[in-house]
Amino acid sequence: MTAAETIATPPDQRPPRLVFIDVARSLAILVALAAHAVAIFGVWPALPPGLVKAAGNALFYTATPTFFLLFGVMLELVQVRRCERDGALAVSRSLGLRAMQCWLGLLLGMLCAWLGGRLTSGQLPDALLNLIDTPNSGILRFYTAAMLLCIPVVILRPRFGPALPIVLAGALWLGAPLLPLLPWPNAESKWGFLCGFLVGNPPIWSGGSLWHNLSVVFVGMALGHHMRTRVQAGLVPLGGVPVRLSVFACLLGIGWCSWTLGPQDLVQGYFGTGRHLRTSCHPAYFLISTLCALGLIWLTQRSYPLKTTVRQVRLPILALGRHSLLAFAAGCAVLNLVPPGWIPPLWLGATLVILHLSGIVLLARVADLWASHRGTA
Repeated sequence: MTAAETIATPPDQRPPRLVFIDVARSLAILVALAAHAVAIFGVWPALPPGLVKAAGNALFYTATPTFFLLFGVMLELVQVRRCERDGALAVSRSLGLRAMQCWLGLLLGMLCAWLGGRLTSGQLPDALLNLIDTPNSGILRFYTAAMLLCIPVVILRPRFGPALPIVLAGALWLGAPLLPLLPWPNAESKWGFLCGFLVGNPPIWSGGSLWHNLSVVFVGMALGHHMRTRVQAGLVPLGGVPVRLSVFACLLGIGWCSWTLGPQDLVQGYFGTGRHLRTSCHPAYFLISTLCALGLIWLTQRSYPLKTTVRQVRLPILALGRHSLLAFAAGCAVLNLVPPGWIPPLWLGATLVILHLSGIVLLARVADLWASHRGTA
């Protein structure tokens, strides 16, 4: 699947393409790759704490939830439409294939981490069994599971209506306070990482948890339906009362978290290098990141209105959004080949970051050209 978010329209009309979503995906994948690259090549650790680093962290930490949100939008605009048009089997095949591709990307990351010395031979079987994390490529574990878990959600969405993802997101957060009451293994246990990945208990995986992250995906599905409805009515996709209420709800929730945690702990927990709010799956992380993701999508919508065509977009990075899995899997795999103890000088590290990102953009553009050639052949 690509970022070509198509809207259900009458059969005699060609569905419009929301180009600004391609742009948002492209920016998100570029920032996500940059976040990994500046860490691996020693650029980020060399910078002292301060406003610049906090702003960079805010940008880096927004990339992943933006992808989660847009993943949900894609499920609504592409997969739900596919289910309505072609049936449940077509959706199962499409998402099942995508899940397998994510898993293969994770395996590539594991192999490169082993070759680069970031995983030992003894750790490799545990990484395959999801008992330990895979450096840089670990988020592909979430996408593999999420693709499979979302198959029944997409199939049931036309039957139960657009309220289904909202109900599911609410159910996940209503159930979240009950999770710590169950007897989970401790962080040192063999099963600690797997449980942390699945439900955030114990809170040891810096990527959040499958349970909590799925709530952002379901919010994205609801947003996708809202955008789909507005486009059919000839309106700006990301707008209207529901979006304003969502922003207000995020701000209200952030205010409450600031009061309970304290402003300093809130700022340090989100913008700090430790990412404590994300690791502990605190609601503040998801409120702030969702608000930032909505802001990024709104900015791209303002820059590339609905009538914008792909040919009118001159961004070299646009191919990243259409080949996000290839770009992220390949980019992280290459980073895993870098020896973990190697710390280059700052100027060299910055140069390597630029070269690395340029190489991944070039790879995505080559894949884009190849896909276009196959489409016209």
